[in-house]
Amino acid sequence: MYLRLTSKREIPKPNSFQRISWVILFTLLSFSLTAQLSIYKKQDSIRTVYLDSLQYYYSKNNERKVLATFDQLIELLPTATEYLLRKGVYLNRLEQYQQSYYEFNKAIEVNPRLLEAYFWRGLSLLNLKSYDSAIKDFSLVIEKTNRLDSMAYKYRGMAYFEKEDFIKATIDFDSALFYNKRDFEILIRLAQSHFNSKRNDTALKIIDNLLETDPYHPDAIIIKVNICFEQNCLNEALNECKKYLLKYPEDESINLLTGAILVEKKEYAASLPNLTKSIRLNNKESFFLYGVANYYLANDQVAIEALQKTLSFNPSQNEEMEIHFMIGVCKNNIQTGSGCADIKKAISMGLHDASSTYNEDCKK
Repeated sequence: MYLRLTSKREIPKPNSFQRISWVILFTLLSFSLTAQLSIYKKQDSIRTVYLDSLQYYYSKNNERKVLATFDQLIELLPTATEYLLRKGVYLNRLEQYQQSYYEFNKAIEVNPRLLEAYFWRGLSLLNLKSYDSAIKDFSLVIEKTNRLDSMAYKYRGMAYFEKEDFIKATIDFDSALFYNKRDFEILIRLAQSHFNSKRNDTALKIIDNLLETDPYHPDAIIIKVNICFEQNCLNEALNECKKYLLKYPEDESINLLTGAILVEKKEYAASLPNLTKSIRLNNKESFFLYGVANYYLANDQVAIEALQKTLSFNPSQNEEMEIHFMIGVCKNNIQTGSGCADIKKAISMGLHDASSTYNEDCKK
């Protein structure tokens, strides 16, 4: 048994009440759509004005107005993650990392699948030194997409590097280099990771290859000098420094490295021109080496002043006892007995080799 459909099936006709109801309904819908379209057109017009203003303020580097315009756009279109992201990236550029972090959080609340927001939030966290949280965000990006993974590997590697987890940093830097073999920033961090993991030969190979491409890369030269202090290749490192200084003779950092090598080689007089320039860095290392060179050259007053300056930078205990010993010797050279208190302090801190000097110069 089954139902047979008739060939002439009549459609029920609406009664007059139904016709009136439909007319009212269609009229209301028409008004609603017209009103909604009017709102959309008004929003679009306002958005265009804001975007024009944004471009103008960008061109004038008016940071306050740029941020205010972003706020207006976000208030107008609170679910448009584009403007939350752009504001966050702009704040990142201004190094306002805590504020940028909040903007990326808002974007993620609106769209939890927005991977760009996780990537940029990871960068903010990296700059805020929240390394574990940054690693978590970059790991999510790496897991979910291939579009940003090169940069995510790079910055996750940097987070591991800052945590001194050099093995994981090395793995991530290698992965990032698969996509961009000429990223010098990654190569520098990779070499430093190998160096910090006592894989000096691997680090030196990376640095030498980099210096073949760019012989004036200061970070590469710094790492090479550090390696050569351990690998006994100081002459080679010294040549790299001298080559660099021919082009950039006033570079304080490379002058400091050059001076450090010459002091290590006991070429104290030769080190002074470089160390004199390096003290513009106004740091512990520059004053210490300048003081050491003058100590061995018997420039006693100059050595005392430089070494005393070093003490203001909170040196380690081993450094401090050596500094007090050298200051004491220089003072005694100027006036017998005037440096005995410094030598005695060095002995009390653990520099027992200074006892013979104390007995000879201070117990007469």
